[in-house]
Amino acid sequence: MKNYFLFLFFLVISVSGYAQGKRITGKVTDAADGMPIIGATVVAVDPDGKTTAKSVGTITDINGTFTLHVPNGCQELKFSYVGMETKTAKITGLTHINVSLASTAKALDEVVVTALGVTREAKSLNYSRQSVNAEALAENSSGNLISSLSGKVAGVTITPPGTSNGSARIVIRGTSSLTENSQPVFVIDGMIIENEPGDTSVTVDGGTGSTDLGNPVADINPDDIESIEILKGPNAAALYGSRAAQGVVLVTTKRSSTFEKTKVSYSGNFQFEKVNQFLDYQNGWGTGENSYLLDHKLTLQPNGNRLPTDLPNFSGYNSSAGAKLRSWGAPLWDQVIYGHDGVLTTHSSHPDNVKDFYETAHRYTHTLAVEGGSKKNNYRVSYTRSKGNSVVHGINESFKDIFNLRLMNTITKWMTLDSKMTYSHEKVDNRQYMNGSDKNPIYAFVTLPRSLSIDVLKHYKDENGNEMIPIGERGYNPYWNIYENTNSDTRDRVSGSMNLEVKLLPGLKAVGKAGLDAYWWKGMEFFNLGARSDVDGGMKNWINNSTSTNFEALLMYNKTFHKISVNAKIGRAHV
Repeated sequence: MKNYFLFLFFLVISVSGYAQGKRITGKVTDAADGMPIIGATVVAVDPDGKTTAKSVGTITDINGTFTLHVPNGCQELKFSYVGMETKTAKITGLTHINVSLASTAKALDEVVVTALGVTREAKSLNYSRQSVNAEALAENSSGNLISSLSGKVAGVTITPPGTSNGSARIVIRGTSSLTENSQPVFVIDGMIIENEPGDTSVTVDGGTGSTDLGNPVADINPDDIESIEILKGPNAAALYGSRAAQGVVLVTTKRSSTFEKTKVSYSGNFQFEKVNQFLDYQNGWGTGENSYLLDHKLTLQPNGNRLPTDLPNFSGYNSSAGAKLRSWGAPLWDQVIYGHDGVLTTHSSHPDNVKDFYETAHRYTHTLAVEGGSKKNNYRVSYTRSKGNSVVHGINESFKDIFNLRLMNTITKWMTLDSKMTYSHEKVDNRQYMNGSDKNPIYAFVTLPRSLSIDVLKHYKDENGNEMIPIGERGYNPYWNIYENTNSDTRDRVSGSMNLEVKLLPGLKAVGKAGLDAYWWKGMEFFNLGARSDVDGGMKNWINNSTSTNFEALLMYNKTFHKISVNAKIGRAHV
């Protein structure tokens, strides 16, 4: 009985405390279309008029409605949602309230650069666009322009490069074809630039595979970029013809931000890279490729293959003809056996033999920029040096120099000239072969026995200079591919544009544009004598040069009459 009264005592106290506040219900909608806003924040302001940690709050449900118990003395509720103006409403004497939130004025008044280099308000555009500014690009600093966009644009798929100098891919409107190019058009300061080699992963004969020569668009230093506009709508793509069916990437580079004084700026970036995750390998059994013999020494034929009589009868081997070599080998029980070289060794597991093959890669980038001049005539000059390697020692070692010049000149009151020039030089040693090529060093790990230490592979040559393959009859030594099957390439690229603008009448102007994009690309491949896959060796040189030009002549009219804006363009382009 005592406990029963005690329960009633606390219940009375609880109800009494609850009665000190009141229950408020309501609905939050979008002022533009009256649709409910899901997930809007509703907070009861403290009696002193502040929102503190003691304040109570909730969020609206799928119907935009909410229920909130507010303390006595609370006179206001604060409503907020991302991209909309925060609103405060009085609730004195009310138990139900409806609130409409309007979009922020900043988004409505946003000004963007359109496809033809014309500045317009974002709300006046008839196509979908998203913008990324220089600050956002700096948050994910990368030497590749495409990689810098990762996670910055909704609805855009970014595929990072498979190697440190490989091609990064961007898909804006989805992959529409299995055979055709799904990459967008890149437009730098109003001029289309060439990016084809990165799109197709230019194939250099590597036996059964190829090398990825990277994106030419990577020659643009992200530190020189002011903003990037992603155009998704078909109306925007139509401005550049059928090749822009997959979207357009508009890049605006930096110009001088200071006048009457010289400004010097520096940015540096140092990156580390390592393998994040490895495959799970079994460590209980040796190879089934007959790499090790238990009861007798090795007997080799003149061609280096083992005699059929040397096939051991391991437990677990299939006795049928032709199947012995593909079965599980002897268990890894630390027993003493004869190794591939006929020397006694311990048949034990090396669980880290694949991990030991990789190392920590590094890449540094330094950018020095100088800008200045006057409002009528100004300049910006920048120089970038980047250098790095990959997680595989000796693979994808590269350096790149980029020189960029931007000039803005007011020739007369009615004539201005915007000109820019970019020169880049890149050299890459030992681009990694791809696509399961027998010259891809990583491909060797498909057949790497768990009983083999990585140190054994480092002795990749015999006394005659031929490839040593302690992996079985069908394997390849990754170190032979690194140090004996080498390649290198250099690329010099020059791109530039000139934009002449002439004001003819109020609201009427003529614009002339000219652009050049040219690169000279040469490379070499060398395959040494003595390789198991190509005993005779070989060597080849390749050249890949390209020159493209762009010309545009436009007559543009922009005038506002009594709040009615008139925009008209006529012209001709040659690409």
